[in-house]
Amino acid sequence: MTEGFSRAKEALAESTALCLQGLSGGGKSAFCGAWLQEVTGPCVVITYNEERARQIAQDLSGLLDGSNRDRLTRRVLLFPSTASALYDGVTPDPETVADRLLVLERLCAGDPLVMVCSVMAATTLTIPGATFVANRVELSLGAECPRDSIAFRLADLGYERVDLVDDVGQYSVRGGIVDVSPPSLEFPVRIELMGDEIDGIRLFDPVTQRSVESIKQVGIGPAGEVLLTHDAVQRALSPVKQAYRRELDILLEAGKAREAEHLKERMEQDFADLENLHPTASLVHYLPYLYQERESFLDYLPSDSPLIVDEPVRVKAAAEQFTEDVQDSHRRGVKLGRHLRLPQTACLSFDEFVARYLRKSRPTLYLNMLQREVPWESQVAVARLSSPPTETFGGRFELVVEGLREWQAEGNCVLVCGQDVDKTVEVLSSRGLQQVRVAADLDDLICGAVNVVATDLASGFSIPEAKLVVLTAREIYGWRKLHRPENSAYRRGFSLTSLRELEEGDYVVHINHGIGIYQGLTKQTIDGMERDYLVVAYAGEDRLYIPVTQLDRIQKYIGPEGGQVTVSALKSTSWQSTKKKARRSTQLLARELLKLYRDREQAGGYAFGPDGPWLKELEESFQYEETPDQLRAIADVKRDMEAAIPADRVICGDVGFGKTEVAIRAAFKAVLAGKQVAILVPTTVLAHQHYNTFRERLSRYPVEVEMLSRFRSPQEQRRILHRVRDGAVDIVVGTHRLLGSDVQFADLGLLIIDEEQRFGVRQKERLRKLKASVDCLTLTATPIPRTLNMALSGIRQISLINDPPEGRRAVRTFVREQDDALIAEAVRRELARGGQVYYVHNRVQSIGHAASKLQRLVPEARVAVAHGQMEEGALEQVMLAFYGEQFDVLVCTTIIENGLDVPNANTLIVDDADRLGLSQLYQLRGRVGRSNRQAYAYLLYRYPDRMSEEAEERLRAVEEFSELGSGFKIALRDLEIRGAGDILGAEQSGQVSAVGLDLYCRMLADAVSTLKGDNGRSSEGSAVVDLPLEMVIPSHYVPGERQRIELYRALANVTDEGELSELVKEMRDRYGKLPAPVRNLAIVARMKLKCDKAGVVEISTARGEVTMRLSPDQKLSETERARLEALYVPNRRQIRQGAKPVLPRIVFREQQLCLGFGKRDLKALLQVINDILVRLADRKQTATARSAARRTKVTVRE
Repeated sequence: MTEGFSRAKEALAESTALCLQGLSGGGKSAFCGAWLQEVTGPCVVITYNEERARQIAQDLSGLLDGSNRDRLTRRVLLFPSTASALYDGVTPDPETVADRLLVLERLCAGDPLVMVCSVMAATTLTIPGATFVANRVELSLGAECPRDSIAFRLADLGYERVDLVDDVGQYSVRGGIVDVSPPSLEFPVRIELMGDEIDGIRLFDPVTQRSVESIKQVGIGPAGEVLLTHDAVQRALSPVKQAYRRELDILLEAGKAREAEHLKERMEQDFADLENLHPTASLVHYLPYLYQERESFLDYLPSDSPLIVDEPVRVKAAAEQFTEDVQDSHRRGVKLGRHLRLPQTACLSFDEFVARYLRKSRPTLYLNMLQREVPWESQVAVARLSSPPTETFGGRFELVVEGLREWQAEGNCVLVCGQDVDKTVEVLSSRGLQQVRVAADLDDLICGAVNVVATDLASGFSIPEAKLVVLTAREIYGWRKLHRPENSAYRRGFSLTSLRELEEGDYVVHINHGIGIYQGLTKQTIDGMERDYLVVAYAGEDRLYIPVTQLDRIQKYIGPEGGQVTVSALKSTSWQSTKKKARRSTQLLARELLKLYRDREQAGGYAFGPDGPWLKELEESFQYEETPDQLRAIADVKRDMEAAIPADRVICGDVGFGKTEVAIRAAFKAVLAGKQVAILVPTTVLAHQHYNTFRERLSRYPVEVEMLSRFRSPQEQRRILHRVRDGAVDIVVGTHRLLGSDVQFADLGLLIIDEEQRFGVRQKERLRKLKASVDCLTLTATPIPRTLNMALSGIRQISLINDPPEGRRAVRTFVREQDDALIAEAVRRELARGGQVYYVHNRVQSIGHAASKLQRLVPEARVAVAHGQMEEGALEQVMLAFYGEQFDVLVCTTIIENGLDVPNANTLIVDDADRLGLSQLYQLRGRVGRSNRQAYAYLLYRYPDRMSEEAEERLRAVEEFSELGSGFKIALRDLEIRGAGDILGAEQSGQVSAVGLDLYCRMLADAVSTLKGDNGRSSEGSAVVDLPLEMVIPSHYVPGERQRIELYRALANVTDEGELSELVKEMRDRYGKLPAPVRNLAIVARMKLKCDKAGVVEISTARGEVTMRLSPDQKLSETERARLEALYVPNRRQIRQGAKPVLPRIVFREQQLCLGFGKRDLKALLQVINDILVRLADRKQTATARSAARRTKVTVRE
């Protein structure tokens, strides 16, 4: 890089502009990385679109930050665009807001950042630097700062008050604790006060809500880029109100009453938000009026900070197109009554951008791949530096090694970029390549060697004059490896327990009383002690008040969507009958499952050997970085295959979360051991997709992959069957045709089943026979409930993949009134980036008309139609043609809910979306967003005046819950029931409906434990303990009712001392010191655990007496009773000898132990109860051990 690098350094020193021509791909990034190592201050790289900006940021981060992915300390950061807020008035996702504010925060701190952005991000206005710096809260240990002052200040900074902080831009207040989630920090912050003094500052995990690290001070900046102050609002209101009155008159004069009404509604809401200082998405349009300064983030830079502009011609074209798109969108909004005509927009024109930032006397480097001029520079120095791309090997490792040897022989310095350097060295060395080494960094390179460096570039290149050859994954495998984003605490998913929150009106199931309707939490004062009770309504106006200490006996009812739910009657015995039938069902199922498990154990299977070099090569060639869940699933499957017992594992994960890659690695492992693999799928279309995927991934190896389906002629099928029987086919993909009696394998070692629940009864019977002797891997996209997973633990192996893949983004969802211009714009925007569109019209009789209309709106689009009334063969052909990108738009019914995975389809338009159900809308939205490209879903409605309230709520829910994984929030009940059906079988679904999924799973766990001889907590719940203690979580300690219920539930459901101790620590961490009534709840929870061990089912108090009711298997002999009585109520002789009575009396009645305590100290009474429980537990444990010993002796004699 000699001449070019020298010229760039001179330009930097002289503050002049330089246009460097001839560099492409990774060569550009490598040059910039080398140049930026000489730059001590901040620098910005501007390119032409978001995708290119992400690519450059990843390149430069690998070169300048190495393995550091911590966004708080690394040098290279992406400054993402919020263009969608200007197009559509939709709030940018929290991650984008956080990334942008972090850049502003670190620039204000003087960090020497390298920022990469698109020209759209660079021209969009933001909060002025002076305003950003002036609006910060600095907190430190020991500082005097009243709690309410902190809360008011956070509200002023735009933070939203919530009960539970789990996303950026929120805060909560409870007791002496303030939680807040500044966008610029990796974790939210917990501030603990002692009076008005800050006693602790801790970072905490938003998923677990537990503290992770103590810190001494924290700075909290604004929650967003629209910061509303009274002065700013007053400045904006006058011109905005004038524009509103003028626009309203124009619409009314034109006879557009409907549009005028829309505008009135919209502006009344905007004015209310402004006056209440409540920032929302639509207020971004008023930025030029809220702030006196029109600033982009480039104004935060020192005036001498260098700029790098990637492909100036394309940057100019992109900026002008962006301005035009914003203006078009704004004009359309004005026409429909959605926007005002405002003279100033929230983005700079390109001419203004050039004048303000690119014609200053700052060092500017322009990068052009071709010999092009810089459109806005008349005089600019030009230098050329060639970096031709290196040869592409397409995954053929023998050619990779041959090429590396040639470069070594020529004395080149060869650099191989990758993340897993040890595996890369192992793979290359196993092919006989010499002098392969791991280089610590780019300064640790040896000429003549193959230097493997833990970095990544978009593409390889060579610089002949420098004797440098760079090879990346793109040249080795044919694609660039995509890496997981940094581990932001907010991006790791969500806690499933939070999704079971009770809402008033929900159906619940009580183990003793059946199905009722939850009506809220209420307080009752009994004997002067305040307690919380759950109110549940039953048939006939009956109400049941359930103590919060008994919440382990109640669960939220989860049953089939749309199914009729019958509320139980408290005075009827029908619930006991229903429960008995369900328990019988679980016992039969448990026996069947255990028999299958033991049959597999006894059958004996093939134990596969450890991984070989080819499998490691295949894993290294995977285009994506594996998610943690995916790696766990792969390890689980390999461990199963290497055991001598036929495996039967289920891999559960959403579509596109990486199940197929797990199956590919398992299949290749089997083939390398000389075994055959059968892959069974429910449809011909999916068979074709799997066939192509397996063939492509294994194309570099001598593996024969075939397909059996209707796409093959009878003659071809006979030929394939013959080759399968002879062992000439290694992997065969097929539909139920694979289960035919004429299909015979030479040596089948692995069966992979995709969505087993979609096969019929006869097919499943054939599958059951196949599974008995070979390893089986089942893939499913329907969520498996956690309770069911636990119930089947050790019987049916289940691996869950809940992590979204790297680069996967949430689908941006818009709910809009039907508008032809909007539809045409959405389609054209997708086609402009080379993508495809699903257009859902769910009426077969008019689908042809809808397709014709769409063709008229977008004449350049290639439109196809698909619906369920087409002949099956014709439908498959259309779907495959769309998959093969022969069509741009697929106009279809909801038949695509469970269809092909089309990564290139990233826009979904649904007309009459208000007529579809919630689960349908979620499933449809899941058809897009399968790649790392931003996807969009437009849910359209025609007649807002006729829309039902339920339809409005459905559309609002889908729009609100758009983050990754939100399907659980939207359709948890329906999906979990289907997931349970997949595992349990259809014959159990009736019993699941009768008692609810949770209770059924607990009964199943009971049955499995009994058959296996384990002693776990019964589904009937733990012991009932009712003592004269005040047991309540005060609202001043935990303000949110929902959170109080979750804590009550957690205390009632603890299963051991360790879990209870952790829960107490968590409450202390999250809410502060435990008040006495909460400590009493913990005391009772601990006592219930001891009751379970001691065989005590209930402890109650009445009229100065404590009654301990024993379980039927805990029978005390006369001697044991006398011993207990002697301990606590000594006889006269013992009293004469100095013994003091602990209790006035002990009375034994049947299976009851009654303790008289009169007016004894409560603390002393609790000590006595605990002492008795310990003694009873020891007795029970001894009796159990003796019984087990007797059973062992009998077995030995037999």
